[in-house]
Amino acid sequence: MNHLMQLVPSCDARVDALLASQTPSGEYVPGNLFTDTRNQGFSISQVFFAYLTPESRHCLKESVADSLSLALSWEEEHLRENGSMDLATCNFASAPDTAFTVNALLMPLMYLHTNESLAALPGVASLADRLRHLIFRACEGIIAGGFHTPNHRWAIAACLKTAGRLLENQDFSRTADLYLAEGLDIDADGEFAERSTGTYNLVNDDQMIRLYLATGERMYLDAACANLRMMRCYMEPDDTIFTMNSTRQDHGTRVYPEGYAILCALCGYLSEDASLLDDAEKYFQASLRHGRVPRGLEWLKIFPDMDAMMRKGDHHPVEYHRFFPASGIVRLRRDTWSMTLLDGKPDFLYFQSQTQRLSMSIYANVCDKRHFLSSGITREEDGYTLCCHWDSWYYEPFGEERETRDWWQMDNEHTRQKKILGGLDMHIHVKPLPDGFSMRIKATGLDRVPVRLEVTLPSGTLLRGESFFMRTVPGSSVHAQEGFLESQADDGSILSFGPCFSEHMVQYRMGNALPQSSDGFTAFLNALTPFDREITFSTKKVFPYTA
Repeated sequence: MNHLMQLVPSCDARVDALLASQTPSGEYVPGNLFTDTRNQGFSISQVFFAYLTPESRHCLKESVADSLSLALSWEEEHLRENGSMDLATCNFASAPDTAFTVNALLMPLMYLHTNESLAALPGVASLADRLRHLIFRACEGIIAGGFHTPNHRWAIAACLKTAGRLLENQDFSRTADLYLAEGLDIDADGEFAERSTGTYNLVNDDQMIRLYLATGERMYLDAACANLRMMRCYMEPDDTIFTMNSTRQDHGTRVYPEGYAILCALCGYLSEDASLLDDAEKYFQASLRHGRVPRGLEWLKIFPDMDAMMRKGDHHPVEYHRFFPASGIVRLRRDTWSMTLLDGKPDFLYFQSQTQRLSMSIYANVCDKRHFLSSGITREEDGYTLCCHWDSWYYEPFGEERETRDWWQMDNEHTRQKKILGGLDMHIHVKPLPDGFSMRIKATGLDRVPVRLEVTLPSGTLLRGESFFMRTVPGSSVHAQEGFLESQADDGSILSFGPCFSEHMVQYRMGNALPQSSDGFTAFLNALTPFDREITFSTKKVFPYTA
């Protein structure tokens, strides 16, 4: 399969939009009537690479060269005095944002480094010299700056190492060494510190690959490979990526794997790992199924023999079962369904069949605690145990006048004594089954506490009970008293669970609680403590009839 020719049309379309958006002063402003030096740099990179790509209809066109010349002039004039760029939404004179942009601007130079005949063309050589000058100034700005987040370090280091090699500047490389001296923030499972499956794993893997190419040090390539192998366990049955454990802004977003396709291809190619090349093809095809075209034209041109190495694997049903203790997550998949356990999160359970997904939280309001929040996940011989404790406490009086009489100015949390009057303990044991899992929930200690098991289902599914069926409505709910509930989506997928129970109708929701879903439909299973209940979650039909 020729992936390159599948990527060229989307590249050309993006460049068409950029060329059409260029103002007389030189900036590319597609869609929002505003650009900044960071985004201008990314735009220049895209146009420049299309200009160098023989398969593109923009290749070596004089009008494109004129556009690039004008764009480079605008960028050079608008750099900060020290050479750095702005991300106008939040970061100014920003070394990391400059590094991300320079990484993109380095791609045409990396390609020309492997294509001497193209680099020797007068028009190309002139533009390349101006690009080198821009990159040099920007790298000086990077050296003068700092960073905010963990991934910024690797972007800065990768940028400076690559620029140092291509521009033969040792100062750039030595500054990169200061960042690399901190050591990589990746654990034994292949997870980076930021735990961001939808965004920053992509960023970090990209930087690791660049660091390997710039330094030849295998540890960087191994880090990217380890993370990509781990990411196999985050791929859902509907081709999306599980993001509910992310610590960054991609948390809960719907993400497809188009960004991972070229990263897997690069790592598979550079490390000679056929399984990663198979992953690349799998993600490439999954993205196309959902109308999303992966990026990566630049890398396919730099490594032209990589394209043919991306091939379809045996495509056996996808199965994995992994516990990542450091990340506090269990991921289990059996072809068309998956199950996830999360430590310390109110929405601690996710269960997905094809495109349909439910989540579960447990509401128990005891003093300042609102939810079941596990204090760890323990792996047992037949499954997993999660535990939570709620203290029932009250403040005691100081018995004397304090420096202030203003309650809100008193350091009550740290200086007042608390009287503990019992507590509630909850233990949950989850046991995987061939078509789902069982969950035993045991609550002991403080009695007569109203507890709600809140199962959130997608809206628009057909929900069946022992004596009813209905379409689930966003923001609505049902209190299930007995028997099983079965949710069927339009794709035919089934999510069933039960037996249900309802011992009370308490529905209050105190502050700081996870809100009831306004997009989904909630099934409440209610109990009073103490209790010992077992529920089975399955992807099998419960009821023989169809509606």
